[in-house]
Amino acid sequence: MTYDLAVQDNLAFVACWWDGMRIINFEDPASPYQTGHVLGWYNGAIPGEEYCFVQAVDVQGDYAYIIDYGPFPDDDTFGLYIVDISNPANPFVVMRYTDFTSHGSDIDVEGDYAYIADSYGGVEVINIANPNAPSTVGYCGLIDSAQGIHVDGEYAYIANYILGGVQVLFIGNPQAPIPFGWYKRTGCFAMNVTSSENHIYVADGVAGIQIYKNLLIQVGSEDENIQIQKPQSWNYPNPFNPETTIYFEFNTENTEGTELIIYNLKGQEIRKYSIFREQSQAPYGAGNNQSSIVWDGKDEKNKSVSSGIYFYKIKSGYKSISRKMLLLK
Repeated sequence: MTYDLAVQDNLAFVACWWDGMRIINFEDPASPYQTGHVLGWYNGAIPGEEYCFVQAVDVQGDYAYIIDYGPFPDDDTFGLYIVDISNPANPFVVMRYTDFTSHGSDIDVEGDYAYIADSYGGVEVINIANPNAPSTVGYCGLIDSAQGIHVDGEYAYIANYILGGVQVLFIGNPQAPIPFGWYKRTGCFAMNVTSSENHIYVADGVAGIQIYKNLLIQVGSEDENIQIQKPQSWNYPNPFNPETTIYFEFNTENTEGTELIIYNLKGQEIRKYSIFREQSQAPYGAGNNQSSIVWDGKDEKNKSVSSGIYFYKIKSGYKSISRKMLLLK
């Protein structure tokens, strides 16, 4: 029962559930062959040591990361298994980590962290910087079952199995993932998800494949009206106190209807600015297409807001760019 797979170079790491993880070499796509096998069940095998139920797998560098939610209470197999795959012909388990709570249905590993989709409704974050000593560092509860997960930059996309659609988490701080948005369903059951540039692709069970235009998080190169000037320092300073300057750049003369909106973590609107060409200040001595707005850390009633994370969104027609900023007092 093949549940999942991850690909690295010319190798496919296949989650075979009760048959463990098999490594397939497809250097010649016409003649793939198995080069390694680990954690597969056999008569008399010890659960949790010699076999487990591989629900999902991801690969990074010399390690494969396997999630087993413990489908059979009588078999002690629950855990995150970290497998050394430096020699694909001889993979072996270096660590079985069990000090987490998620009923893991999927896993995505990025950098020093493994992100677990909890089918009971949430995402758990495990620090795997040291493969011999992983530790749980964060959790975010969700309103729906997390069936699949895909991490892309500072965001995690969650396939919602029951309600359908995709939830988005901001994971700029992996120890404190927070809900950022929700693309509600257009089909049936969201089984898994991936993203590419400005689109999200969802395997939606009997409903087929759903494709979402990612209007919540835009990649600047595809935006017709707004371009990100400096992706690493879009607003400066950041963190800030008491004010920060938000820079943006137009590549069109028509800015009618363009707005800059500031939100708090709950998604509540804090402040709104209309953007016009005559506001141009040409920061950094650049061309006249660059503009800036100073936010003084106050809401529409001119009251100072509290310390914390805020988001700003520049909307131009149906396109938008969103970024994070941190107010410290």
